[in-house]
Amino acid sequence: MIQWIALTFGIVLNAAANILLKMAARHAQEMDSGAHLLVKLFLNPYLFTGILSFGLALGAYSYSLTRFPLSVGYPLMTSLGLIIVSLFSYFVFAEQFSAGKIAGTVLIILGVLLVARSA
Repeated sequence: MIQWIALTFGIVLNAAANILLKMAARHAQEMDSGAHLLVKLFLNPYLFTGILSFGLALGAYSYSLTRFPLSVGYPLMTSLGLIIVSLFSYFVFAEQFSAGKIAGTVLIILGVLLVARSA
């Protein structure tokens, strides 16, 4: 059971890290260009929190791999992360979903269900 909790934390933290980096990048677009841009970017709380989330995700995912085969952990990590990021991007960042992206996401969900059942 603990391996599922660790994998879930890894997936959620990895998705959160990517979302936070996108938020940092959006914030950076509003900043002045030049030398001050790098300083302001590195002091951006979204960037700092995103990097921290990546580190925590790595720890949780690494632990889960001590209990799961890589052939199960990796597909779940990447595919569920993609679904979380895609949904967040649609609802928060107003990114568009094409018919192909929707169909692909549905296929990914079906694949996740098949992989999870084999674990």
